[in-house]
Amino acid sequence: MSLGGTATLPSDDDPVCQAVEVAKKSGIVVLIAAGNSGPKNKTIGTPGIEPSIITIGAFDDRGTVDRADDKIAYFSSRGPTIDNEVKPDLVSPGYNITSLKPGGGYTTMSGTSMATPVAAGVVAAMLEANPNLSPDEVKDILKSTAEDRGLDPNTQGSGYIDSEKAIKKALEKTL
Repeated sequence: MSLGGTATLPSDDDPVCQAVEVAKKSGIVVLIAAGNSGPKNKTIGTPGIEPSIITIGAFDDRGTVDRADDKIAYFSSRGPTIDNEVKPDLVSPGYNITSLKPGGGYTTMSGTSMATPVAAGVVAAMLEANPNLSPDEVKDILKSTAEDRGLDPNTQGSGYIDSEKAIKKALEKTL
Protein backbone atom coordinates (compact mmCIF):
# COMPACT_ATOMS: atom_id res chain seq x y z
CA MET A 1 0.00 0.00 0.00
CA SER A 2 1.15 3.44 -0.85
CA LEU A 3 -0.65 5.68 1.56
CA GLY A 4 0.01 7.33 4.83
CA GLY A 5 -0.22 10.28 7.07
CA THR A 6 1.38 11.69 10.16
CA ALA A 7 1.06 9.27 13.07
CA THR A 8 -0.69 11.04 15.92
CA LEU A 9 -2.19 8.02 17.69
CA PRO A 10 -0.58 4.82 18.97
CA SER A 11 -1.06 1.97 16.50
CA ASP A 12 -3.58 0.23 18.79
CA ASP A 13 -5.84 3.32 18.60
CA ASP A 14 -5.28 4.19 14.93
CA PRO A 15 -8.24 3.06 12.76
CA VAL A 16 -6.11 2.58 9.62
CA CYS A 17 -3.60 0.49 11.57
CA GLN A 18 -6.47 -1.59 12.89
CA ALA A 19 -7.71 -2.16 9.33
CA VAL A 20 -4.33 -3.34 8.00
CA GLU A 21 -3.92 -5.57 11.05
CA VAL A 22 -7.28 -7.22 10.25
CA ALA A 23 -6.14 -7.74 6.64
CA LYS A 24 -2.91 -9.36 7.85
CA LYS A 25 -4.77 -11.59 10.32
CA SER A 26 -6.99 -12.76 7.45
CA GLY A 27 -3.90 -14.05 5.61
CA ILE A 28 -2.98 -11.07 3.43
CA VAL A 29 0.68 -10.04 3.32
CA VAL A 30 0.54 -6.28 3.90
CA LEU A 31 3.39 -4.03 2.79
CA ILE A 32 3.22 -0.30 3.56
CA ALA A 33 5.38 2.57 2.37
CA ALA A 34 7.31 4.10 5.30
CA GLY A 35 6.80 7.66 4.08
CA ASN A 36 8.96 10.37 2.58
CA SER A 37 9.56 12.59 5.62
CA GLY A 38 13.20 11.69 6.28
CA PRO A 39 15.92 12.11 7.14
CA LYS A 40 14.58 13.04 10.59
CA ASN A 41 13.82 10.29 13.11
CA LYS A 42 10.27 9.45 14.22
CA THR A 43 8.82 10.17 10.77
CA ILE A 44 7.26 6.77 9.94
CA GLY A 45 3.69 7.47 8.89
CA THR A 46 0.51 5.62 9.64
CA PRO A 47 -0.34 2.82 8.87
CA GLY A 48 3.36 1.98 8.53
CA ILE A 49 3.62 2.21 12.33
CA GLU A 50 1.57 -0.99 12.72
CA PRO A 51 4.03 -3.53 14.21
CA SER A 52 2.56 -6.63 12.54
CA ILE A 53 2.82 -5.49 8.91
CA ILE A 54 5.88 -4.96 6.70
CA THR A 55 7.01 -1.34 6.41
CA ILE A 56 9.31 -0.49 3.50
CA GLY A 57 11.87 2.33 3.34
CA ALA A 58 13.73 3.43 0.21
CA PHE A 59 17.28 2.92 -1.00
CA ASP A 60 18.95 4.87 -3.81
CA ASP A 61 20.64 2.43 -6.21
CA ARG A 62 22.51 5.40 -7.74
CA GLY A 63 21.63 4.16 -11.22
CA THR A 64 24.06 1.24 -11.10
CA VAL A 65 23.72 -2.53 -10.95
CA ASP A 66 26.42 -2.78 -8.27
CA ARG A 67 24.76 -2.71 -4.84
CA ALA A 68 28.01 -1.64 -3.17
CA ASP A 69 27.42 2.04 -3.98
CA ASP A 70 23.75 2.06 -2.93
CA LYS A 71 22.72 4.27 -0.01
CA ILE A 72 19.61 5.15 1.93
CA ALA A 73 17.41 7.63 0.08
CA TYR A 74 17.52 10.98 1.86
CA PHE A 75 13.70 11.23 1.95
CA SER A 76 13.04 7.75 3.40
CA SER A 77 11.20 8.07 6.73
CA ARG A 78 12.93 6.79 9.82
CA GLY A 79 11.85 5.29 13.11
CA PRO A 80 11.26 4.72 15.84
CA THR A 81 7.49 4.90 15.55
CA ILE A 82 5.19 6.87 17.81
CA ASP A 83 5.04 3.64 19.88
CA ASN A 84 8.87 3.43 19.98
CA GLU A 85 8.90 0.38 17.68
CA VAL A 86 11.79 -0.10 15.25
CA LYS A 87 10.64 0.66 11.69
CA PRO A 88 10.99 0.40 8.74
CA ASP A 89 11.29 -3.38 8.53
CA LEU A 90 13.30 -3.34 5.28
CA VAL A 91 14.51 -1.07 2.53
CA SER A 92 14.35 -1.64 -1.22
CA PRO A 93 15.14 0.44 -4.32
CA GLY A 94 12.92 3.50 -4.45
CA TYR A 95 14.89 6.27 -6.15
CA ASN A 96 14.41 7.13 -9.85
CA ILE A 97 12.20 4.11 -10.51
CA THR A 98 10.75 4.00 -14.03
CA SER A 99 7.32 2.45 -14.40
CA LEU A 100 4.17 2.60 -16.49
CA LYS A 101 2.18 5.82 -16.53
CA PRO A 102 -1.63 5.90 -16.46
CA GLY A 103 -2.83 6.54 -20.00
CA GLY A 104 0.29 5.05 -21.55
CA GLY A 105 4.00 5.57 -21.63
CA TYR A 106 6.42 5.67 -18.74
CA THR A 107 7.29 7.90 -15.83
CA THR A 108 10.18 8.05 -13.37
CA MET A 109 9.49 8.73 -9.71
CA SER A 110 11.14 8.41 -6.31
CA GLY A 111 9.67 7.57 -2.92
CA THR A 112 8.87 4.79 -0.52
CA SER A 113 5.75 4.37 -2.65
CA MET A 114 8.09 3.20 -5.40
CA ALA A 115 10.16 1.01 -3.04
CA THR A 116 7.09 -0.82 -1.72
CA PRO A 117 6.04 -2.34 -5.09
CA VAL A 118 9.61 -3.56 -5.60
CA ALA A 119 9.30 -5.41 -2.28
CA ALA A 120 5.79 -6.60 -3.21
CA GLY A 121 7.25 -8.18 -6.36
CA VAL A 122 9.68 -10.13 -4.20
CA VAL A 123 6.79 -11.25 -1.98
CA ALA A 124 4.81 -12.36 -5.05
CA ALA A 125 7.75 -14.49 -6.19
CA MET A 126 8.11 -15.92 -2.67
CA LEU A 127 4.44 -16.88 -2.62
CA GLU A 128 4.73 -18.41 -6.07
CA ALA A 129 7.60 -20.53 -4.76
CA ASN A 130 5.62 -21.44 -1.64
CA PRO A 131 1.92 -20.47 -1.59
CA ASN A 132 1.55 -21.86 1.94
CA LEU A 133 3.60 -19.13 3.62
CA SER A 134 1.75 -17.09 6.22
CA PRO A 135 2.16 -13.30 6.41
CA ASP A 136 4.36 -13.76 9.49
CA GLU A 137 6.56 -16.29 7.68
CA VAL A 138 6.95 -13.93 4.72
CA LYS A 139 8.00 -11.11 7.05
CA ASP A 140 10.42 -13.35 8.94
CA ILE A 141 12.02 -14.60 5.71
CA LEU A 142 12.40 -11.10 4.28
CA LYS A 143 13.98 -9.81 7.47
CA SER A 144 16.28 -12.81 7.99
CA THR A 145 17.60 -12.72 4.42
CA ALA A 146 18.03 -8.93 4.17
CA GLU A 147 21.51 -7.50 3.62
CA ASP A 148 22.59 -5.57 6.72
CA ARG A 149 24.17 -2.35 5.44
CA GLY A 150 25.43 -1.35 8.90
CA LEU A 151 22.91 1.46 9.29
CA ASP A 152 20.76 2.20 12.32
CA PRO A 153 17.82 -0.25 12.40
CA ASN A 154 15.47 2.76 12.48
CA THR A 155 16.93 3.74 9.11
CA GLN A 156 17.28 0.35 7.34
CA GLY A 157 15.22 -2.03 9.46
CA SER A 158 16.75 -5.48 9.02
CA GLY A 159 18.47 -4.28 5.86
CA TYR A 160 18.35 -4.15 2.10
CA ILE A 161 15.92 -6.64 0.57
CA ASP A 162 17.66 -9.61 -1.08
CA SER A 163 15.24 -11.18 -3.52
CA GLU A 164 17.38 -14.18 -4.40
CA LYS A 165 17.91 -15.23 -0.77
CA ALA A 166 14.27 -14.57 0.17
CA ILE A 167 12.85 -16.65 -2.69
CA LYS A 168 15.32 -19.47 -2.04
CA LYS A 169 14.39 -19.57 1.65
CA ALA A 170 10.67 -19.53 0.79
CA LEU A 171 11.21 -22.49 -1.52
CA GLU A 172 13.19 -24.37 1.15
CA LYS A 173 10.20 -24.14 3.50
CA THR A 174 8.26 -26.40 1.10
CA LEU A 175 10.68 -29.27 1.59
